[in-house]
Amino acid sequence: MSRWIRWALAIALALGLFPIAPVAAQGGEDEFIARLLAQMPPEAKVGQLFLVTLPGPIARPDHPLRSLLTEQRIGGVVLSPDQGNFTNLGDTPSELLSVTLSLQQQAATLTPFIPLFIGLRQQGDGPPFSAWTGGAMPLPSPLAMGATWDPERVQAVGQALGEELQAVGVNLLLGPPLDVLLEPRPEIGDVGAQTFGGDPQWVSRIARAYLNGLLAGSGGRLLVAPGSFPGDGRAYGRAERTVVLTKEDLAAFDLVPFLELMRTSTETGRPLLRAVQVSIVRVRGFGGSAQEWTRPLAVDGNALGTLFALPEVKTWRDSGGVLLSPPLGHPVLRALYTDEQGEVDFRRAALDAFMAGNDLIWLGDLHANPGEAARRATEIIRFFSEKYSTDLAFQNLVNGAVARILRLKYALYPGFAAGAVFPNAQQLRQAVGTPAHLQAVRHALELSLIHISEP
Repeated sequence: MSRWIRWALAIALALGLFPIAPVAAQGGEDEFIARLLAQMPPEAKVGQLFLVTLPGPIARPDHPLRSLLTEQRIGGVVLSPDQGNFTNLGDTPSELLSVTLSLQQQAATLTPFIPLFIGLRQQGDGPPFSAWTGGAMPLPSPLAMGATWDPERVQAVGQALGEELQAVGVNLLLGPPLDVLLEPRPEIGDVGAQTFGGDPQWVSRIARAYLNGLLAGSGGRLLVAPGSFPGDGRAYGRAERTVVLTKEDLAAFDLVPFLELMRTSTETGRPLLRAVQVSIVRVRGFGGSAQEWTRPLAVDGNALGTLFALPEVKTWRDSGGVLLSPPLGHPVLRALYTDEQGEVDFRRAALDAFMAGNDLIWLGDLHANPGEAARRATEIIRFFSEKYSTDLAFQNLVNGAVARILRLKYALYPGFAAGAVFPNAQQLRQAVGTPAHLQAVRHALELSLIHISEP
């Protein structure tokens, strides 16, 4: 255990942070959420809508993210080595643990205490698809896992990954992709490896095994948010991110894995799939004129509304299913919201994403400078707070989204007891990069290579 982590744990114990709980845990989930919402000031409710990625080392106490957490009451953080939030050099597991522990401890100083989502993109096949590589298990690509033709092997890999993410305090996994590759395209390189395969039913079966493994390995303390709803497989390799399809195309092919997992329940009765990332693809021939292009789906309320009307999706949303936007700084969204002076209207992008149906808005890639990125994030959240205070209809939408978000967090940490939220540093070495994890990966890869090499 690193000196920093020992020091942080000692401080936490001295301050009495571990037993903190914002409201008594008596009663069921509904009662807990209702009491919590009653305690939350408006800025805390609005802040829950936002996941933030800022450049720079977050371990530093003067990093701008710290003030966003305290003053804007943000709901979560997405970590990225590309943004310099952590390195994949040296003792990365301890580094990640120190970051996640310090963030949750800072959240625990606020009243009421609401655990943070702390997310990583970890899809396999190394950078740029997997954020954490230093000291982590070598995660195979989704295509390699699909090529095993063995759901049990894939579930074992998912369980190993779930154990490692839980050990370093990551509770939000961005991935795996549920896209179905319409046709093999070797000319697009490794991008095609980011699917479980080209058959919707097989992708559904492998993804179900993988998600079950992730939940088992993390002890249920991991929210898995696959992408990219309603399916990006047709757009793989297309720089313009445009496809032509109908609702019938979606129902018969692209949407199948999402709908299958939305219908699947866990032992607790909750849907196996509780959150999805929304696509930025643009579609023609869907929900309107055959010649009319949608906007990027993540900010197109009419297009998403058509999807929400599907019985399976409606039932899933009614049971608490949550949508997560792509990062607002994505080049496709940035181009859409750039004015003639070259300024990006991130406030409008965030509002459009929320009004389209996204519950969690990812404030990522806003600027390369940490201070400027934090300023833009603050402007967006304040814009939402002002609208919340003056627009009753908007206030109701926010309250509904916040209730869904809090239910997801309750599923991870019933009662929000800080002792359950803080990662256990003493178990770190026993849960990361173990021989059992390496063996699970090796067995999956061996089987994958056998099937790939068969004539």
